[in-house]
Amino acid sequence: MWRLFLWLAVGLGVSLASEAFAATDPCQAAGACREIGDVRLPGDEGQSQSVHVGQTLPWVVDNNVLLFPGETVVISLPQKQEGQLPMSLVATGEAAKTRNLQAGELRFNFEVGDSGMLLIATSAHPRWLHYMAVMVTPDGAPSKTSVCPIIAGKMAFESWPHGIVQLALTNFIPVGEEELVCS
Repeated sequence: MWRLFLWLAVGLGVSLASEAFAATDPCQAAGACREIGDVRLPGDEGQSQSVHVGQTLPWVVDNNVLLFPGETVVISLPQKQEGQLPMSLVATGEAAKTRNLQAGELRFNFEVGDSGMLLIATSAHPRWLHYMAVMVTPDGAPSKTSVCPIIAGKMAFESWPHGIVQLALTNFIPVGEEELVCS
């Protein structure tokens, strides 16, 4: 979990040094990372605010999807595995928005509204999935936020009444219908 917060902190421009960070380069593969400049967030009374990130960051690192406002990503999760599912990056940006999802894939679209943030999750996974979300607010503080399970083959919506600079999605675990509990 500490690596998740390392990436969240890096996303906000905080420079942290660690041997583990220096030893890995998640940006080696083409399309694995993107440049994050200024991030537009909702502000008070419908006015938007901007936060400067100024970093090159991965889409997926250490089994975490890292999203900034306005981004769309498609990941794939194994369909028959138990426990925490390892993810792989499938598509980003416009390719992610227009992709016809294949079995086992999920699309996440992180949008900025007039007064808050919206995450739209579209599932082509055959199982219900619990997951965890950690957000970074404009003050730079990461915190866990509640989310509801994603129902197999359906869309799910999560919303927040404030700006979020970065959202990390992790710990995807298949569950039964009887375990439909938001956490």
